[in-house]
Amino acid sequence: MYDKIEMIGDREIDAIMIEAATTSDPLAEICARNGTTRQKWYYRLVREPGLMRRFHEARLRRAEVYVDEIIDILAQEPAREDRGKRGIGPVDRGWVEWRRQQIEARKWMISKLLPARFGDRLEIEHKIEKVILPANPKLELVEKKELKPDWGEESHG
Repeated sequence: MYDKIEMIGDREIDAIMIEAATTSDPLAEICARNGTTRQKWYYRLVREPGLMRRFHEARLRRAEVYVDEIIDILAQEPAREDRGKRGIGPVDRGWVEWRRQQIEARKWMISKLLPARFGDRLEIEHKIEKVILPANPKLELVEKKELKPDWGEESHG
């Protein structure tokens, strides 16, 4: 099946694809701009480990792009309704929610691309206290062989 897939083959296109992988553009869009498909590109990555390594490093740099985009989103002035002579209205709640979703999506992607740096951290605290069990008088008598242990009535025969 894959034998008939036309390979990209051009090192210049490889460099363009690697560079584009650092942007926040979807891979399908990047491939379409460069005259290929995701399937062809992935097939090429599988066949060339060096290219796969460079692509992976570019995808990790993409996380830094997402961080910059979050900062840009936070720096934008909120959308407000212009009410003409009455002035500017309140902040558009829909716009705020849309921006919040953009930030959350980027945060999620960053946590998956760089989990050690931006992922969820599980912190488990535990405290062990010394526990003193009350003395068991029957156990002490068994240890002194003054009382036979009650293991049940089994006959060995």
